[in-house]
Amino acid sequence: MTDIKANDTVIEKDKDTEKNPQEETLLLAASAVTGIGAITAAVPTSSCTPFIRSISPDANVSAVGSTEVDLLNIKEGETITVM
Repeated sequence: MTDIKANDTVIEKDKDTEKNPQEETLLLAASAVTGIGAITAAVPTSSCTPFIRSISPDANVSAVGSTEVDLLNIKEGETITVM
């Protein structure tokens, strides 16, 4: 800690509040890499697009996986099983 004297009172100053050029450089570099990655993933013609599309389910899988249930026939507290 650094001691600062003002009006016969000693004030302690934490080193945590002081600016560290290495931390600022690292933060700037990490922010730049994150921004470039987000832009690359968002651009439709980028090399990441096939990977992003591979995560989403195919249209056939989505169609098979959907089931409609009429909720009006279910009474309060009743349990049903949907298959």
